[in-house]
Amino acid sequence: MAPQAVLPSVLALLCLCTGVYSASVPTTAGGAFSRMLVRPQLIDEDLTESMEMECSLDDSLHIVSHIVSIVILRQDGQNKNILVASVTSFDPAKPAVDYGSLAVFGSVDLPRNHLKLVWDHPGATQASNYTCEINAIDAFARPMTLLTSYAVTSRVPTTEVMIRHIRQLENRVDTLEQILAAQNNRLQELEKAAGLLDPNTTGKEEEKYVDDDDDDNDDDDDDDDSKEEEKK
Repeated sequence: MAPQAVLPSVLALLCLCTGVYSASVPTTAGGAFSRMLVRPQLIDEDLTESMEMECSLDDSLHIVSHIVSIVILRQDGQNKNILVASVTSFDPAKPAVDYGSLAVFGSVDLPRNHLKLVWDHPGATQASNYTCEINAIDAFARPMTLLTSYAVTSRVPTTEVMIRHIRQLENRVDTLEQILAAQNNRLQELEKAAGLLDPNTTGKEEEKYVDDDDDDNDDDDDDDDSKEEEKK
């Protein structure tokens, strides 16, 4: 093969090997990929207490040099991606929707980068297709985008689900009552150890106070007698 033919082939191979760094659709890039965790995956309307979603970069080969931003999007009713929350190298983590029920935490610092979302009592509105988008700079100073998608669904809870939820709440109440009883017992033990609930100690203290009062009264009587003698 002629040298002129070898050079284009080598260049083409290099392009194929490095082109994934700037691709926007693949979730991996030369060993780096975006990771998305969602708990729970299914929302029971009016029953699910909270939902957590976290997006982060997994870069075991140190492909990424800097993270510019971490963004979470979701599809609306018209299947358009809308911004849910973001954190950038210029702005702190903040929500863009669901202000009354969404708390956002995050950082783009390596290696502890993450964007975490916590909803309080999520509903049907939060059931959607979510996308985690990480915009970064690779080791060769080139931009790269990593994407990961996740579908969250919702349902109207059935009678069986509601009964199971009630039982879970009852078990939780029982556990809390046991913890409270144990703490009360522990508190009483500590008070007894300090002598605060010792009846003998309490009685002696009361007698001491009574004796002190009697002594004060005796002193007052002696003073009165002395004054009368002086008058005479």
